[in-house]
Amino acid sequence: MFDVNPNILNQVLEHYENQPFLISEKRSWTFADFISEARLLSDSLMAKSQQRVYLNSENPENLLKSMLALWMRDAVAIPLNPQIPEKQKIEMLQKIGCTFSYTELQHEFKSHPTPENSLQPNPAENSDTIAGKEVNSLNPKDWATIIFTSGSTGSPKAVVHSLANHFYNALGANERMPLNPGDRWLLSMPMYHVSGLAILFRTMLSGAAIVIPAKKVSLSETLLSRSVTHFSLVPTQLYRLLQTTKGKDALSQLKLILLGGASIPETLLEQSAQLGLNVQTTYGSTEMASQVATGKSGFYQVLPFREVRIAADNEVEVRGKISFLGYLDETGLHQPFDENGWFKTGDIGLWCSKDPKNEGDVDSLKITGRKDSMFISGGENIHPEEIERILLQFGKTEQAVVVAVQDAEFGARPVAFLKTGEDSSESDLKNFLEKRLAKFKVPDLFLALPELVESEIKHNRVELSKLAQPQFDLWRKGNTKNDSKTAIFNQWLNQFQLGWMRVALSEERQVFSLLDLRDKGNMQRLHLRANSRKEVMEWLLATENRKLLEVRQNGDQMTKTGLKWIPVPATKRGAIKESFEIVRLLDDELPENKTPLYDVQDRGTFKTLLMPQKILIKKLTENLQSNLSGHLTAVASKTFQSEHECFNSQAPVFKINWPWEFHEAVFQTGVFLPKLNSMFLLRCLYRRIASGLQFLGWKVQLMRELSCKDNMEHPFWELSLEAEKLIETELCKSGLCSTNDFRQANTPKIERKRRADFQTKFDNSFS
Repeated sequence: MFDVNPNILNQVLEHYENQPFLISEKRSWTFADFISEARLLSDSLMAKSQQRVYLNSENPENLLKSMLALWMRDAVAIPLNPQIPEKQKIEMLQKIGCTFSYTELQHEFKSHPTPENSLQPNPAENSDTIAGKEVNSLNPKDWATIIFTSGSTGSPKAVVHSLANHFYNALGANERMPLNPGDRWLLSMPMYHVSGLAILFRTMLSGAAIVIPAKKVSLSETLLSRSVTHFSLVPTQLYRLLQTTKGKDALSQLKLILLGGASIPETLLEQSAQLGLNVQTTYGSTEMASQVATGKSGFYQVLPFREVRIAADNEVEVRGKISFLGYLDETGLHQPFDENGWFKTGDIGLWCSKDPKNEGDVDSLKITGRKDSMFISGGENIHPEEIERILLQFGKTEQAVVVAVQDAEFGARPVAFLKTGEDSSESDLKNFLEKRLAKFKVPDLFLALPELVESEIKHNRVELSKLAQPQFDLWRKGNTKNDSKTAIFNQWLNQFQLGWMRVALSEERQVFSLLDLRDKGNMQRLHLRANSRKEVMEWLLATENRKLLEVRQNGDQMTKTGLKWIPVPATKRGAIKESFEIVRLLDDELPENKTPLYDVQDRGTFKTLLMPQKILIKKLTENLQSNLSGHLTAVASKTFQSEHECFNSQAPVFKINWPWEFHEAVFQTGVFLPKLNSMFLLRCLYRRIASGLQFLGWKVQLMRELSCKDNMEHPFWELSLEAEKLIETELCKSGLCSTNDFRQANTPKIERKRRADFQTKFDNSFS
């Protein structure tokens, strides 16, 4: 056991001086190497005692070294998520009085955001003294870090910790989860989160090594090739590793798997137990510097240096040597403790005596929910966590997050976001829930959990609730009688050409629009010639085209790449959750003036072509459509008496097939879903094969709520699971496809994964 005092680094060196401490893809450091390099960096900095410094780095080695260097100067390290928008980042730093940042690229401190406060190197000091202190001396009781909470139930709070908080958290954790010299803990959690910082302190006080994961290498490959023994992860990561043989092999070599961050499916723990994996579930918080209690299957034993009690209202209260110093804002440090030092966590829990899953005779702590996520619906209390636990028992549900939305009748109602590993009907899901929950607790609406949210350590319920509210409003209005709905649908649909639509071509290859969505206020596009979307993706990821994306960000694209990005007019669009969107163009969407076109087979240098002209194509299309015996015209101008009649009236047009030679075409149609109070303009893609037509997939081109005057373009991320199911049901009823077609086609579920996978590849290649 180490003494937490100013000499703790020297104690560490006495025990582990020549043990490996940090292992990256290119090199490794012993404890002596790393602390020595941090000391040299510290010697060169003129950081004042307790000065707050924002660390601006995506390099884990530099970030770790910079933190230790700052602590040797008695300064305060503030790591932030690099993905936070610059404006929000500045606001957060101003809120806590931080005016300095450190950028490892220049290896110098610079002012943020006021240049007159810039810190300079301090060449005058030697390596034997640091501001008059002993070598490697630290001040464990002073402020050391400011970590922002995830803001999952509100605005992020700035949490102040001392080094003593972090050291005692690690000492208690290491007693419960043995960690020894020679062990290796993968740095799988970010350093701007307490779960990442905890790995640093646990390894430092145990003689184990931190392993920096290599970029562009799969998680299973990293675990196997780097001889990792300890691993922190969230349930989704564990689920995915368990789906492959290589993943299971990687997990089987681990001494310990620390699982937390979200509700954990019982089936996931059972599968892990069958494989003999040592999975420890953990309960903690930012305020408590990470772990409070650890155990099996959600039954936790409180770790050393922590105290836990359950208040009369079942709220969990904690105190101890790991407890934070307070919340920091513009007005100063606020310490939300009672006179005896107890902190109310906001979590709801209970003690479970002599639980069979408990190791020993100590009572287990069980967390049942959050006070701030509980809401009242029609006078009844609803805890989202209770519903989530039941949802995770259904089928192959990987993740479940339940949020409250406002409702005029009941005050609030539950909506569930789901990530599942299989298709299942909503009626089956509701029947399952109604057998296990009171009826008022069954969610009214089920939505797909956004793919780009899955990697978050803790789900932001506030943001998910905002995302769910408009979908719930549509669902609620869809249950209200409105005789004018069909008339509105007729009027809306008459704006569009329905039936077979020709795919835009250039030399027998398709024309795509590539939308650059990285700057929402300045979206631009390129037009590309390719055989498929996949080919466009490969072009984007090609190393030779890196300058295309890098220069695009600098706003000097014409000079350096020869590519002309075209501004995109502001329209009402769906949510933007990706850097690029690839859209297949139809003939009638071609620009009327001369527009540059580029070939995705080019790499590095790009020859400018010209887009096919819209006027000529339109004339040719009109001639071809005249052969369809007037069906298209009749459909486009018809008044439908019901939402189903639109589909039925297009059946003759669909059966005629398209008369042009190209092997793919789009069938455009409309659907009105009264239940959701919404209208959809659909595009179905088909390929002509020897046996007939092959259904390739469908998409919503436009969506409009009946009470709205504006269409929403490309509302891909707004579609609820219910809307997807209803649309697919209508497509099957109309004869435009079959249930079997959906098993082989590009459904929205498959498309969400494809887009998320591509975004991950793009981030890894160009971040």
